Amino acid sequence: MDQRTFDSTWPRTERPATGPLVLRPLDLAHDMGMLHDWVNRPYARFWGLMGKSLDEVTQIYREQLERGERKYIACREDTGAAMFLMEVYDPRQDELGHHYPAQPGDCGYHLMLAPPDAATPGMTYQLMSAACSFLFSDPAVKRVVAEPDVRNRKILTRLMQLGFQLRGAVHLPYKTGMLVTLERAQFDAHLAGHAPARPHLRLWPLRVRLYLEMGRVARTWRALRARPH
Repeated sequence: MDQRTFDSTWPRTERPATGPLVLRPLDLAHDMGMLHDWVNRPYARFWGLMGKSLDEVTQIYREQLERGERKYIACREDTGAAMFLMEVYDPRQDELGHHYPAQPGDCGYHLMLAPPDAATPGMTYQLMSAACSFLFSDPAVKRVVAEPDVRNRKILTRLMQLGFQLRGAVHLPYKTGMLVTLERAQFDAHLAGHAPARPHLRLWPLRVRLYLEMGRVARTWRALRARPH
């Protein structure tokens, strides 16, 4: 999408190494070829769409948009290059809200970065910081919430680098995720300096095996309870 088509009311931000960014709504007609390529890359395997055809992925996104789900593409305002996909939801209206005490002002999100053309030091951190900046640009948002797959160690360490706090495993019907939260004050504090070192998740492979087994037990128990007596 040419940058000249960007609406002046769409949110904008900028971070070192990213250039000026604008957040526009997902355009099925324009974006699905690109997103189909993204979700079939190994780094996007946790989205669960790898191997699906373009028509299948398009239909999934069309149905989600028809249900009122909010999906956006962040682009460079100067070139129009897509930098990431961001999905935004209210945890109180989502399955996640049944697994933790969701509060007014919570904003849930999913993020998928564009495949990098070349390694740029600090780019991932800056793009993830820009995504949080877009979310907190809404004054109603007090806390950002996410639930990445517990096996996705890379994204978890990135989130912690941004100031997210690990709150424990959540055993959703379709995956075992790690609930993470970021308060506005924590994010503002991280904006004041350069990217901190990524933390080390101690004993993570062992912890993941435990979380996955707990998730299997939890889902089995829920299925048994749901059976008619």
